[in-house]
Amino acid sequence: MLTIDSMYIQVMDPSRDILICSDMPVQGDEDIERIIKTKMGKCFQNKGYRQAVFRSDAKWRKQLEKWQREECSLRDMTGLLADDIFQKKKDNGCYYASDIWLAEAVYEERRYLVIVDNAYRYGITHQVFAKDQSTSVDLIRDHGFYQENIMKEDCVVLIEKSDLMVQILEHQMDTSGQKIDLYADKILMCEAKPSYPQSVKIVTEAVETLVKDFNLNQNEVLPKMKQLLVDGTENQKDVDVKEMAEILFSQPHVQKEFHEKLESDGLPAFIPTAQGKAVRKERVQKLKTDNGIEIAIPIDYMNQSDYVDISHQEDGTITIRLKNINHIKSR
Repeated sequence: MLTIDSMYIQVMDPSRDILICSDMPVQGDEDIERIIKTKMGKCFQNKGYRQAVFRSDAKWRKQLEKWQREECSLRDMTGLLADDIFQKKKDNGCYYASDIWLAEAVYEERRYLVIVDNAYRYGITHQVFAKDQSTSVDLIRDHGFYQENIMKEDCVVLIEKSDLMVQILEHQMDTSGQKIDLYADKILMCEAKPSYPQSVKIVTEAVETLVKDFNLNQNEVLPKMKQLLVDGTENQKDVDVKEMAEILFSQPHVQKEFHEKLESDGLPAFIPTAQGKAVRKERVQKLKTDNGIEIAIPIDYMNQSDYVDISHQEDGTITIRLKNINHIKSR
């Protein structure tokens, strides 16, 4: 259950050097409160967060420790936070206009500082002119709209009060030809681990590269990898990278290269699954032949010869046999 104790909205448009700070909490009607609560609830349910910790030189850590000890309130911090976000956006060439929600909320009995950076979206609204007993209505393009869903351009930060652990949801921004993590690197100054979706992508790309480089059987290795990830998310147990390497690759030198690839991409020794959810594409192995035939096989059956038999023929071709089938449906 989500409870929002207090929330302040700051309006900023760095491209026009506009910052409007509020030191009074939001007092919306029922519809506005519903929109706010719906979007903030989705902030807590999103699966794409990166876990992070403050660096030793992080400017905001000391201020948040005061908030943690209840030596200052959210209201005391709102102006300082808004000023810092605004300045960092300008310094790093992030000129998009947005509303910043700064809130203190309780979710599942844990108290959080919540930062939601709602990037504006363009829409069509009305402009009405009345003159000499005549009225005209024009359609004009305007911005200031945002959705109840978390959009790609939005950024969300959750900071738990008990231990100041940070969760960050943001897409890298391209500024002056360089990609940056605005909130993680520039504003909060955190060390962030890859999110679960990022971890899956890193592992998948590393395995596919090694399968190609060492001429391994992808129909054996890839299903095993997917099964380990699915088991981890369903059991909410972090996946041990070392154990994964030993299961996927029998040769020590391939295991070593696997570790090195993951380490170079910032993946820790364990893949965290707390935010993970096994999606459908992770539950199946898709095969595509050179003549365009595609087959999607549940990974549970990939290594069971009673159901799927993939064999290599002497002439270099591959035979795929599906067995023990009671009926077929066209989809």
